[in-house]
Amino acid sequence: MECCEKCGRLLSTDEIAVYRRMVSRSAERFLCKNCLAEYWGVPPAVIEEKIVHFRAMGCLLFG
Repeated sequence: MECCEKCGRLLSTDEIAVYRRMVSRSAERFLCKNCLAEYWGVPPAVIEEKIVHFRAMGCLLFG
């Protein structure tokens, strides 16, 4: 299981997928949604909305 590069928390598959979608498809190290939100300077709810949006679009990164 992958861990957040910044805080060390275990990541969900959605967190890995949203990181790959928003940052780099070839990423091998990831941030959790809270650390990713901090990185982008947005509330964590925005990352959650993106996960829902990308899944609804049928993005194949979200299984």
